[in-house]
Amino acid sequence: MKGKRVTVRERLPNRRRNETRDIVLGDMAFSSTIVFDKAGRPLEVFLNAGKAGSAIDALLNDAAVAISVALQHGIPSSSTVR
Repeated sequence: MKGKRVTVRERLPNRRRNETRDIVLGDMAFSSTIVFDKAGRPLEVFLNAGKAGSAIDALLNDAAVAISVALQHGIPSSSTVR
């Protein structure tokens, strides 16, 4: 496939630096955890809503997986795409 760049995902170490923040928007509570590599670059994102199993919790979880896959494959954010 011409023009396609394929990257290989490396297995992440079992223990990684991370930062967890609680977020409150209106009457909803969220939790976010970002996992970093040794150089401080984000590798994974975990997002949760207040109630496990709710529709918003599932949506946030799916979004976090998509973001994590993009981060691990070196896909730039839309703000850096020219």
